[in-house]
Amino acid sequence: MPENDRQAALEQYRAPLEVYEELLRSLDDQDSYSNWVYRRDSPDASRYEGAIGEAVAFVFLRDRVDHVRLVAVEEGMSPPDIHCEVGGSQFLVEVASRQTRTATRPTTAPAEPEAWESRYMSRNWVRQMEDLVRKMSSQAKDQRLPRLILVTVLQSDTTDRHCNPAHVEAVLCESIQADPDGGPAEGTSAHAGSPGGIERALFARIGETIRPRYTSVSGFVQAGLGSYPSGGHVHGGLNPNAEHPFDPALLGDVPFASFEDWPVAPGGSVSFKWSDPARPKA
Repeated sequence: MPENDRQAALEQYRAPLEVYEELLRSLDDQDSYSNWVYRRDSPDASRYEGAIGEAVAFVFLRDRVDHVRLVAVEEGMSPPDIHCEVGGSQFLVEVASRQTRTATRPTTAPAEPEAWESRYMSRNWVRQMEDLVRKMSSQAKDQRLPRLILVTVLQSDTTDRHCNPAHVEAVLCESIQADPDGGPAEGTSAHAGSPGGIERALFARIGETIRPRYTSVSGFVQAGLGSYPSGGHVHGGLNPNAEHPFDPALLGDVPFASFEDWPVAPGGSVSFKWSDPARPKA
């Protein structure tokens, strides 16, 4: 990514970057500080966007909870977790940065480029979220607090077009899409007898029955902050099988999606409810 794009990002997020740098300087952990500065100053977009995302996420959480602090992590694991406390309740947040990949439109893509791009972005998003949750789950098995993964999105066009409730629901679960003849759409991998006609679920293995997975992860937050500081599109999704469920009231202004009924009964259908009184606007 061009250097002027990096400079523009550093200027846009200057306030949270200064807060986070000051925090890291105050800790007795020179390695963590040096690693973060290295990534912030790197010309590689994946590195500097990750460093910026850490800072933005920290300030986002700091402004919403009573107490927040960084938690030391094992060597080789970056960034550090963020420990949050609201009243007497505590939870941990691991931060990741969503990288927007440029797609090459294949010759078989449909004539409607916007429709194709939307499907591509949705599937790409789902794959990346599952990779992040799988990694987080492997690191969290000895933890006794609710754990969220917060994924920052710093690109304004991606924030506006793809950070919405529909994407959160698609990450949580997708049902089989029927083709014009009434069967599963081409490319689906669902079992014909799966409850609710579910093709894929983030927190479950789908077959003739639904088997929980990644139970040490309580949910995720999709933080579209590409328009910072004017606002953002921030939504979350909850793991129905979490060992330590997350209470959405702890981040009261972030709407979280959960399943109306889980597991889905045979013959039933998938539906979602949101922690907001009203469904959040897309």
